[in-house]
Order: sequence, then C-alpha cells, then structure tokens
Amino acid sequence: MKTSGIGILAANLLLGLKLSGASFQPLGDLPGGNFFSVATGVSADGKVVAGYASSTASGTSSYEAFRWTATNGMVALR
Repeated sequence: MKTSGIGILAANLLLGLKLSGASFQPLGDLPGGNFFSVATGVSADGKVVAGYASSTASGTSSYEAFRWTATNGMVALR
C-alpha cells in the first residue's frame, strides 16, 4: 500500500498539536453579513485574538475589527 505524503503530514500536525496541548478553536462570526472572519493577530499566551469579520452594523455589508476571547467570544470593536 502506497502512503500519501499529505496523509503523513496531516498525522504529524495532529500529533504535534496533541503533544503540545494546543487546539483549534473556531472564532465564529459577527452578526449579519456573510459568514466570514479573519484572525490577524494572537496574543503571546493565545488567549486573545484580533481580526476583522463581515458585518452589517453600518446598514450595508462591510468589515469590522473584532477582539475574541474564550470568555466573551467575538466582540466588534466599534
């Protein structure tokens, strides 16, 4: 059986996450607009994420900056 290089890479990445204690946490989305968000920065301890997301807060579809924490989730910076 031929082993896929991509499969080996994926397995190594998942094993690395498991061993380091890191995990993937979906950030969610701001209300309105398309479901779209981009993280542009993460604090050194990984507890705060900053970025931008699609929103309709201005009455039209646009992008807004956000701050994310595990406690409060995604909060628009208005």
